[in-house]
Amino acid sequence: MVSRLKNRATNIAIHTILWLLSIQLMFEIGGLYNNIKTIISSSNVEAIDDSIIIIPILIALFYINGTLLVKKLLNKKLWWIYIISTLILMFILISTSVIVFDILIEKNIAIPIDRYGFIEITILLSTLTNTVSTSIYASQIMFVNYEKQKIALEKQKSAEIELLSSQINPHFLFNTLNSIYYLSTEEKSPRTAESILKLSEIMRYPVNEGHKKIVSLSMEINFLRDFIDLQKIRLGTDYPIHIDFPNETENFHIAPLLFIPFVENSFKYGVSTSNPKSIDISIKINNNTLTFSCTNHIIKNRINTTSNTGIKNAEERLKLLYKNKHNLLIKEINNKHIVTLILNK
Repeated sequence: MVSRLKNRATNIAIHTILWLLSIQLMFEIGGLYNNIKTIISSSNVEAIDDSIIIIPILIALFYINGTLLVKKLLNKKLWWIYIISTLILMFILISTSVIVFDILIEKNIAIPIDRYGFIEITILLSTLTNTVSTSIYASQIMFVNYEKQKIALEKQKSAEIELLSSQINPHFLFNTLNSIYYLSTEEKSPRTAESILKLSEIMRYPVNEGHKKIVSLSMEINFLRDFIDLQKIRLGTDYPIHIDFPNETENFHIAPLLFIPFVENSFKYGVSTSNPKSIDISIKINNNTLTFSCTNHIIKNRINTTSNTGIKNAEERLKLLYKNKHNLLIKEINNKHIVTLILNK
């Protein structure tokens, strides 16, 4: 409320100063014969400047056009109605100024311009004032609309990101619990306790960091390591899983949970206990560019990015969070599923 009052007071002050400067300029150009105070106080005024008649007309035109016609008609793209309304407004105000001019002349008050010249200068200044008024108020409306659209878009993006994140986290949880269930029923091994502990460590990350806009790359890498360690418990430490993560992340920050859908997908479709095939995961940093790569042999021939919820959500998040700043390539070569994601700061 206080901020609005301050803005309104500032606008009034700016408009007042600009009009005073305009009036002064007009008087200096036309020559001031008698000021307003003289006209009001004296009963015998013999001459006045034509600016005394024109200025009120220009002020009325400026604000009626800006606050009424531009906001109510031009803003709604009612072009022809706005043009016709503007012409009618200018005709009424110019006619009013001419009527006042004629009345003063009839009362033998000298005005340093003839009737034709007065009409000509009034039309010229009215056209200029209307143009300036339209430009200023239309620009203000465009700026306000842009800010509203920007805020609405940010809210929409935020809602979409939260929705996508909420879809990713349960998806990840169910798959991980599946792994633990398999381990506990098939092997009846004490490693089950270790798996549950590792799972609790993994789930803290989505819960605590998943809602944030950005996290450090080192945190994301630790999360991936924990997930891969959990898979190693299920598959055995001899399973050919190769990772190449940087030790120094150079203070690189990214959106959370970007890589896990692709890593999870590789374990879902690229694992075979009877015929182990390697899974290769790497992250490399070069200046302001991060390159993530995940490759696995296609063991289960069901990989389809159009139906895979995790991958679809990952693609949507990348579009929202890294528009024009990412390049995602997913391809199959020689029965290998290869994901390459390039992120630019």
